[in-house]
Amino acid sequence: MSRRHLPPLTSLRAFEAAARHLNFERAGHELAVTASAVGRSLFGPEAGTFVAALSIGIVGALLATLLRRPPLVFIVPGVLMLVPGSTGFNSLLHLLTGQTVSGIDAGFNAFVTAMAISYGLLVATVILPPRVIR
Repeated sequence: MSRRHLPPLTSLRAFEAAARHLNFERAGHELAVTASAVGRSLFGPEAGTFVAALSIGIVGALLATLLRRPPLVFIVPGVLMLVPGSTGFNSLLHLLTGQTVSGIDAGFNAFVTAMAISYGLLVATVILPPRVIR
């Protein structure tokens, strides 16, 4: 993929501004959206979610170490942007209305997204040294 096909990275400026103003909820949301957009454009939707969760896990652990706060303060707002809640609801709705194939497809997509989030956070934990995670 050539450089001119990459999505605009102007959201990174918003993330930097949110971190500068110490609004970590906004910073987590911006990081999730930016990393997910870049990952989706480069690797596809499931890998984009993995890249976003990996980025949130790494940045959250590093910010937690630097600011001496629990890592979940930084990780949870970002992960909430990635959770496939409406997909799971649509899956149940399709299954209850008799659209079995659509329901199973939506349920599987929700499962794959949840696994991508889990693996992204797991890999972030494995990559970082133990003293950064604590």
